[in-house]
Amino acid sequence: MKLWQWSTDEGTDNASMNILGKVSINGAFSTTLLKILDQLSVQRPMIICDATLRSQQVVQRLIRHIEHTPRKLTVFSDFSANPKYNEVLQGIAWFKNQQCDFLVSIGGGSSIDVAKCIKAFHNLSPAKPYVEQPILPSELKHLAIPTTAGTGSEATHFAVLYYQETKYSIADQSLRPDYVILDAQLLRTLPEYQRKAGMLDALCQSIESYWALKATNTSRRYASKAIELILNAHQGFLMNQNKANQAMLQAADYAGMAIDITTTTAAHAMSYQLTANYHIAHGHAVGLCLPAVWREMLVHMNLIEDPQQRQALSQVFDEIAYLLGFQEPMQAIDWLNHFIDDLQLLRPQLKNTAELETLVSAVNVQRLKNNPVPLHAEQLREIYGQVLNQGSSTR
Repeated sequence: MKLWQWSTDEGTDNASMNILGKVSINGAFSTTLLKILDQLSVQRPMIICDATLRSQQVVQRLIRHIEHTPRKLTVFSDFSANPKYNEVLQGIAWFKNQQCDFLVSIGGGSSIDVAKCIKAFHNLSPAKPYVEQPILPSELKHLAIPTTAGTGSEATHFAVLYYQETKYSIADQSLRPDYVILDAQLLRTLPEYQRKAGMLDALCQSIESYWALKATNTSRRYASKAIELILNAHQGFLMNQNKANQAMLQAADYAGMAIDITTTTAAHAMSYQLTANYHIAHGHAVGLCLPAVWREMLVHMNLIEDPQQRQALSQVFDEIAYLLGFQEPMQAIDWLNHFIDDLQLLRPQLKNTAELETLVSAVNVQRLKNNPVPLHAEQLREIYGQVLNQGSSTR
C-alpha cells in the first residue's frame, strides 16, 4: 500500500499510516477506511453516496464490512446530481437523529459537496436559512473517497448547492475534507463519457488556476503537476488502465488543490449555463469554453490598462502553452480544440439570438472578476458564438 501526504511542494512517501494525510492506494479502500475509523475511535459514521453508487457491489461490500464491526452505520443517498438545500436538510436530520460522529463521502463532486454542507450546517441555528449564516468551527471530521477523476472536490474548501432554484457556493477553510483516500480501483466502472468530462474538468481547472488573478507560486506548482500527469496519462486513462487511473486521480487532486487557492475564472463561469441548457456534463461544458475564452483573451489583451500586467500575462500564457507542449498560445489553443474534437464530444448548436442573450445574462460576474482579462457582454457573446457554432459531432 502506497501512502501519500501532500505538502505545499510535492507529495512525499510515508512509511506508515499518517492520519493527517492523503492515502493513495490500489484496491482495498475499505480496509484503509476501517483503519482510519479505528484510529479515530469512530462509533457512528455516516456514509454519503448517491443511490446508483450505493447499489454497486463495491459500496455494498464496504457497508457489510462496517456493519460487522460494533459501529452503528448510517447511509444517506437521498440527493440529486445537483444537490438541493432541502436534500441537505434531510441529510442533517438523519445525521442528528442517528447521533453520527463522522462523515464519509463516496462518489463524485455531488456526494462530497453534500458531506461538506452537512458539516457546514449541522451546528447552526435552524431559526434562519443556513445559507444566510456564517459557518462556525466544528470538530466533525470528513473523509472523502472520490470515484471520479476530475472535480478535485476532495481538495477544496467550497461546495455548491441549490437554494430556491439559485446556485449557492459556500466556502470555509474548515470544509476541506480532513482525510482523503484515492483508490484507482474505484475508477474501473467509470463510464467513458464521465472519464472524458472529468479529465477535461481537471485540465481546465489547472489552466484556469494558472492564469487566475489569485494565482500564487504554490497554485502554479500544483497546476503544472496536474497538467503533466494528465498529458502523460490521458490515453491510458481513456483505455481504463489501472496505472493511468491512479495518475488521473492524483492529477485531479492537484488541480483541486490549485483551484482551492485561486478559484475559477471565465471558462467555468460560462460553462454552468451550457450544462443547464444542453444537459451536458460540467467538464464537457468547461472544456468547450476554455479554448474560446483563451483565444478571446489573446485578442483583447488591450483591455488590460497596465502595460506591465499585460506583459506579465503574456508570459503566463506562454508558460501554459509550454506546459502543454507548444511554443505559442495559439498553437496550444488549436491543440485543445482538436483534443476535444478527438474525444467526440457533442458541440451544441445555437438556435437563435435570444438563446445567446440568455446565456450571456446568466454568467456569474463574480467569477469574471478573477479573470486576467476583463470580459464584457460583447466578449461573452463572441465566446459563446465560437463554442456553439463550430460544427457538431456525436458522443
